[in-house]
Amino acid sequence: MILVKINSTMKFLKLLFVNLIFLLLLGQIQINAQASVIKEKMKVFNFLSGNWTVENFKLNSNKKWESLGETYSKNSFVHDGKFVKENVKYLTASGEINMITFIGYDHRIKSYKLSAMDKEYGAMDIYLGKINNNDIVFTNLNSDAPFIMDNGKSLWFKLTYKEITENSFTHLVEGTMDKGKTWFVFSKANFKKE
Repeated sequence: MILVKINSTMKFLKLLFVNLIFLLLLGQIQINAQASVIKEKMKVFNFLSGNWTVENFKLNSNKKWESLGETYSKNSFVHDGKFVKENVKYLTASGEINMITFIGYDHRIKSYKLSAMDKEYGAMDIYLGKINNNDIVFTNLNSDAPFIMDNGKSLWFKLTYKEITENSFTHLVEGTMDKGKTWFVFSKANFKKE
């Protein structure tokens, strides 16, 4: 009787072990498939990799772009090509802004995400993005914490990568105080690969 119970228990444990191995392999296959999808989606950002000279502009009172000077950007793919990391210094009408951003593709919501951290304001925010014609557009309209201005009004941003080539692109920053109904230009930067 005891021998029968031991045999039954051993068969059960073997079956459990085989099922566990199967589930682990299936999970690894799913992880590998997700990684392949993410890497494929991230190819649209291949242009960002490398070192860049950045010419910064503000819109003057005559509605013409006025250069504020040049800065730099150093960008690379990280985490096995699943994210792009940007280290950028911008000049704006409001002053210098040092940014670190990470861009990735979230397969769960089928959207690009940009995580922006700036040194000067100590702010961190998440932007959702999409490809719109040949532009890549991110907004933080769904942010849980919009930027609060001195007058108490909320400010959200739109970041657009446009006029993209292998060696140059334009980064346009726009703002809104009405959750995206209307946008105003905040700054523009032209990137040229070094």
